[in-house]
Amino acid sequence: MDPVTKRGDFNPARNLAIISHLILSFAMICFFYLLPEIFSKRGKNFYLIRYTRMFTTSVFIFMYTSYHDLVVTLTGIFGTIALIPFFIELRY
Repeated sequence: MDPVTKRGDFNPARNLAIISHLILSFAMICFFYLLPEIFSKRGKNFYLIRYTRMFTTSVFIFMYTSYHDLVVTLTGIFGTIALIPFFIELRY
């Protein structure tokens, strides 16, 4: 998604890559909004899974910016936080 390729040429596929990334991000936000519905209980884990995953994917939207490394780190941290209650709920 860089504007310039490693050879130093203009990257003509950048716009398509960014649009595709945005579509993927919004689809994932919708998916993670609906995912907790598979659980029968609507306790704190239900909402924690829903909103931490949606927040993680919202941060993921900015992957194409110059803050790529920070976004990767933040999505890894928030994604891990979201997986903990998910695995707890899967156990039941």
